[in-house]
Amino acid sequence: MMDRRTRWPQEKYASSLSKTSLDDKKAYSLLYDISVPVCNVDALKDDVCDLLRPQYPLHSCDALYVKKTNGLCLLEFKNQEQNKVKANQIRIKAFDSLALLNGSWYEDVSPLEFRRNVTLFVIYKGKSDSDFSFGAIKSGIKALTSLANEEPILFGLDAFVDFFHEIHTVTKEEFCSTYWTSVFGTPCPADV
Repeated sequence: MMDRRTRWPQEKYASSLSKTSLDDKKAYSLLYDISVPVCNVDALKDDVCDLLRPQYPLHSCDALYVKKTNGLCLLEFKNQEQNKVKANQIRIKAFDSLALLNGSWYEDVSPLEFRRNVTLFVIYKGKSDSDFSFGAIKSGIKALTSLANEEPILFGLDAFVDFFHEIHTVTKEEFCSTYWTSVFGTPCPADV
């Protein structure tokens, strides 16, 4: 019997932020950086589903970054404004990605222990000036009623707080200014 890590070696899925944040429809990347090594989770999902679930495919986040200081960052890139992000799709991708990764590369880690080591980032293009959807108003009210230093969790992902070590739903600019250095260990390049 073939070991899953042999069947789907992480090296085969080596990629960059530029490639994994590429929007095929718009033909541009949300993050233009080739220096940070990530794994292409979408490609892993395609291979796993081709073999095991061809008629019932999973959905997945875009990239996985293995931190040097222990821990994993699951990255979902949305090259669109906050009010255009489909919250239900984000929740499905987050859940399916945990199952996919725990069942392929991290099968020797219990699901509970695995989840405790994964931080989820949903990084989106930005906020629209006309972002007055019900979801945006609801998020705004949550932000006002939460502690001043607590960032709101958007797209209904607050239901997943027990599934991840941390959840961050931020714009590209917020990710670069607030999280880049702590996640990747280097300053954010100016041209990202």
